[in-house]
Order: sequence, then structure tokens, then C-alpha cells
Amino acid sequence: MPQLSLTMPKTQQAYHDNKLFPVFSNMLSEGANRRLQSRYLRLDDEDDFSILLETAQYDSIGAITVKPLAS
Repeated sequence: MPQLSLTMPKTQQAYHDNKLFPVFSNMLSEGANRRLQSRYLRLDDEDDFSILLETAQYDSIGAITVKPLAS
């Protein structure tokens, strides 16, 4: 399993935080593009996690994709 960060080593415990970790927040658009995405997706432009889930499932920069858990 690839490691995302040297400061976040592999562990069985989940990582928790009130904001996105930089590796994920850096995948988000900024400025006018973010506002357009939010409006198009009908999401709050301050909701980083929802925007990430909607925009990083299929076509994202780098080797990371973000998908919702299967229910």
C-alpha cells in the first residue's frame, strides 16, 4: 500500500481531523473555478469534503481517486 505522507505513517487506526489533509485539499479547485463547480454541483462552496467526493471520483490530477464507501 503506498504511503501518502511521511508524517502520516501506515497504521490500523483511522486518521481524523476537522479539515481535509493537505494531500486532498490540494486536489480542489480555487477561486472562480471552485465557485462554478459548487454552483454546478449544487454544493456549498465551503464544503471541501463534498466537493472532493464529487470531483475526484473519475478524473483527478495524480494517482489519487476519492470514492464514497459502498453501502
